[in-house]
Amino acid sequence: MLKSLHIKNFAIIDEVKLDFSSGLNVMTGETGAGKSILIEALGFALGERATADHVMEGAASAEVAAVFDSAGLPPDICAEFPSAGKVLDIRRVIDAGGKGKAYVNSKPVPVSVLGRIGESLVDFHGQHEHQTLLKASKHMVLLDRFAGLEEQVSGIAALYAERQSLISKIESSLLSAAEKERLLDMYRFQFKEIMEAGLKPEEEGELESRLPVVRNSSKIKTLAYEAAGLLRETDNSVSINLLKAQKNITELCDLVPELAQACELLEQARINSEEVADRMSFYAGSAEADPGEIDAILGRLDKIALLKKKYGPEIKDILARADSLKAKIEDLVNSDQTGQALREQLDSAEKKFMVLSAKLHDKRSASAKKMSSEVLKELKPLGFPEIKFSVSVEHEDGKFSETGSDTVEFLFSSNPGQPLKPLRNIASGGEMSRVMLGLKTVLSCADKIPVLVFDEVDAGIGGVVGRLVGRKLSDIASKRQVLCVTHLAQVAGFAVAHLRVSKFKSESSVSVKIEKLTDEQRVEETARMLGGRHKSSETGIKHARELLSECRV
Repeated sequence: MLKSLHIKNFAIIDEVKLDFSSGLNVMTGETGAGKSILIEALGFALGERATADHVMEGAASAEVAAVFDSAGLPPDICAEFPSAGKVLDIRRVIDAGGKGKAYVNSKPVPVSVLGRIGESLVDFHGQHEHQTLLKASKHMVLLDRFAGLEEQVSGIAALYAERQSLISKIESSLLSAAEKERLLDMYRFQFKEIMEAGLKPEEEGELESRLPVVRNSSKIKTLAYEAAGLLRETDNSVSINLLKAQKNITELCDLVPELAQACELLEQARINSEEVADRMSFYAGSAEADPGEIDAILGRLDKIALLKKKYGPEIKDILARADSLKAKIEDLVNSDQTGQALREQLDSAEKKFMVLSAKLHDKRSASAKKMSSEVLKELKPLGFPEIKFSVSVEHEDGKFSETGSDTVEFLFSSNPGQPLKPLRNIASGGEMSRVMLGLKTVLSCADKIPVLVFDEVDAGIGGVVGRLVGRKLSDIASKRQVLCVTHLAQVAGFAVAHLRVSKFKSESSVSVKIEKLTDEQRVEETARMLGGRHKSSETGIKHARELLSECRV
């Protein structure tokens, strides 16, 4: 679960530290108060795309730190980032120039690593994500995720890539000698440029971490030597007082045995101070930087930036481009193979593709029935007593794609007598929000992601349905942590923790305040949400108390 979030100079939030509870956590506030910025900040910490616009006006940088309970983390993440504690500490910084850094348990990492970790920890449902349900391509992704077919889809994608490569080779064999030579020259130049750079996946983060140390080596050395000297000076008043206190407490221990622990603690403090002094001396002796190292680091970073601009946004993309170029070079060099041999290989690859695609279709069809049933079970309590929902899977012979030969689409009907139609043709905004909630519930049970985030999942619905949605969120939160931005009191009433977001404006700035509400403050906020007034009447307060009491039942 998400234990805490520390946000500093992000958008219009100057600084806030938040602790979260297990179960349902809600965030409320006036429209435009900045509720969704909290969700945006969490997404930033977990690797979502960021720009200098995220830095608060006038600040040098923005920073977000998210601390997760390490219990239940995926084994690969635990192995990659071992920690002596019981938490996973994620931190990301971006400066006003758009340059960023990322850390996991204080270890510098590429931002892409945060994204990979985030996929295992948090499932986001943004305000407009339900619009993705209008795209049939998204439906296949959701079905495959539910059915756990990612490995089979990867196999299909590999065969599809092999087919495309063979087609490319056949086309290469038909090129003129001059065209082949032109392409070879270009591909070889690009491949050589990348390989000669000798890029390493993690080096950019390491260089960016090393740079401030090298730039400030003289200051670091001076501070370390001064610290060591202060700790070791025989005439230092602190050292003298420490020794005197130790002598007195030692004598006291003979008279008052229960003070023995205090004596041990003081002795440990003296030993620790000597250890710190030794470390400072050692570090100061090794802190001398080569005068040319700063230029070397800056030159290397410039080189990496140039290659990223030409070949990919991250180092891993540049290295992937090198692999692609190598394959293209080999295809052109070996393009003298007979067209007949290549066509035979293409025929074999296509047959394998069709066999695997047919097997994948059978698994998708079986999973589609199960998914339809489970989604229906989740949707009916959300004000859909007569709903019909079905996952359609159609196979098209002769179709080649990275996902096979299927077309997947969600079909929906909310009224009796109405036939099933594509979701994009029938569902209203409020219906779409509830369908997404039902799907998220089913999918979260399938992939066991520990934290679910909903940003205004109640958009387009009223109070009666809002209470049904609140109950459903509460049920989900009994098994995993849920964070929800809401404008409905009927949803907020089910929370175990309630955060209120307020915006304050002055002549020169805007700031956001976020506070965790007490029981009495929850009553006042619930009354405001019900009546729309800052100070509610006695009737509004009474109504709020009744609502909160009913939600706890």
